[in-house]
Amino acid sequence: TALYCAGLVSNDPSALLAAADRFAVAGRPLPQARALEAAVSALARADARDQSRAALASAQEIRGRLGVTAPNPAR
Repeated sequence: TALYCAGLVSNDPSALLAAADRFAVAGRPLPQARALEAAVSALARADARDQSRAALASAQEIRGRLGVTAPNPAR
């Protein structure tokens, strides 16, 4: 969780992807998806479009497995 928060604060895609990996190892798929989604934005800002698309696809796959829809930005 600390790595995820640090990645959010610093907008560091490497930290966010590492946090997603740690959440996966810990068996925490929803936080894993959230970390991947945060990495999508950070990667896009770093012009790493292929990695950004891969992270988005992974997050969507996890949410689909869980039966969870994407967050509603209007809330």
